[in-house]
Amino acid sequence: MADRKITDHTAVTVFAPGDLIEVVDVSDTTDGAGGTNKKMSLTAFGSKFHVETITLPISPNPGEFDFATIPTGGKRLIIQGRPKSTAATGNDVLYGILNADTTAANYQSQQTGADNGGALVSTVNNPRVGCVSDTGSLSSSNGFFEMVIEDYDGAARKTMVTRTMNPVSSGRIRGETVYTYSAITAAITRVRIRTDNHSTDTLTGTLSLYVEF
Repeated sequence: MADRKITDHTAVTVFAPGDLIEVVDVSDTTDGAGGTNKKMSLTAFGSKFHVETITLPISPNPGEFDFATIPTGGKRLIIQGRPKSTAATGNDVLYGILNADTTAANYQSQQTGADNGGALVSTVNNPRVGCVSDTGSLSSSNGFFEMVIEDYDGAARKTMVTRTMNPVSSGRIRGETVYTYSAITAAITRVRIRTDNHSTDTLTGTLSLYVEF
């Protein structure tokens, strides 16, 4: 088969730890003065790779970001972006659903942070992962959302750490860190981020999923 340029190859959209990257080892001049072509696995490369980006709203699930393509063999999952609620009043709580487990009793979430200048700490039995800013700034793009799931492909119980920061209508900010402990020991094959009333309160914005090998 004739050699082809890299730009002629089919793009990889979902990565696996056994996938290979071509590199040039400039210290090895076996193939020429410029170096020798060699291969490196994603695991050895040890970096963060983009898997999927979802921009809402989309049908048929306008109230949730649904990441259903999770590569195996990675160290951690990272979800980042700026989700925003379309709730007419008040706040929308965001939940992180792992695999198909929507049973509240199988999660415990501890929320810490500052709510419009006042400290808050609470622990609840549900998969809460964050809160979108109140109605005064729901269209703002100045906030951020980040979730990290360690050892997502392992056999231990899965934990999520989520950080959010959003401007609120008074001109202050709401910042939260939520630690969520789950009863799920199976490998994570799906992650959904959705509102507490996702059938009617929709989300907008963009979230991207990354995996670290």
